[in-house]
Amino acid sequence: MTDILNRDTITTTNILDLNIITPMYIPWDTPKLPKYKEAKVGKWAISRTPSKKWTCGYFLVKEYQPKGYVIKYDNQNVWMSLTAMEIESHMPHLDAAHGNVVVMGLGMGFALYNIISKPTVTKVTVVEQNPDIVSILEKSANFKTWPGYHKVNLVIGDALKYTPEPNEEVDFLFADIWPHMGDDNALSDTQQMQTNIKAKKVGYWTQEWDYVEYCRKDKFSFSKSNDIETYREFAKINNLPLIEQDNPCYPDLCFAAITLQLAGGEKDPIKKHMLMDRYARFQQSALVKACQSFG
Repeated sequence: MTDILNRDTITTTNILDLNIITPMYIPWDTPKLPKYKEAKVGKWAISRTPSKKWTCGYFLVKEYQPKGYVIKYDNQNVWMSLTAMEIESHMPHLDAAHGNVVVMGLGMGFALYNIISKPTVTKVTVVEQNPDIVSILEKSANFKTWPGYHKVNLVIGDALKYTPEPNEEVDFLFADIWPHMGDDNALSDTQQMQTNIKAKKVGYWTQEWDYVEYCRKDKFSFSKSNDIETYREFAKINNLPLIEQDNPCYPDLCFAAITLQLAGGEKDPIKKHMLMDRYARFQQSALVKACQSFG
């Protein structure tokens, strides 16, 4: 986690044209993007996406989203894209990667690109089920030439069945095998992977949805839901050594992320305004805790 004074702690006006002013904060470095070109392999295709003004990231509202790339199956089903939402939702996991890492799912290689560039990462095993994904990423990004690729062990196989070598210790497991955030199977799938791998730390894509649902089901108060001890309880109950258990801002950021996604999809202007008011509250709470933690 980086120093708060070096982060994008900014004030944004007129969020989603709703005249809401709030500071926005995230404690992780902005990832780098590899270079791609359009490509096609079988029914898989990587193509360009247009730029956008005023869009929802995952943790932040973005005034501008540049052109990017998307990978689709059969020209309609989006598997992954390099939108602000996708990039920001990976940030805590990229920050946590260190030592011997296992990555479940190659996707567009964005996570791999950032993980192998870290000096603190010594080895990365990538488990990808579909050989066509490997082929299209080679064709689009020539990913085997990326700096740090010598650390990579690429395995074609099932993420739910993969096990490391005997006596091999894994420092960090990152799972991203689902096409949609908040997938109903994400938590149970990750538990199965961790049973096989026994990593010291675990993160899975958009795990924030499961934490928010855990708090909602038990009808926790605002203060309890946004307490780091509650997040630690969630990790313990699910037998997962989840990342961010020492970050007091993280529970607030979980709620900010999910509230922002709901607001982005809301058509009713009154409900959208209510959700963005709530988002601002979570962001402000996260920023206060960040300032307190840095003295």
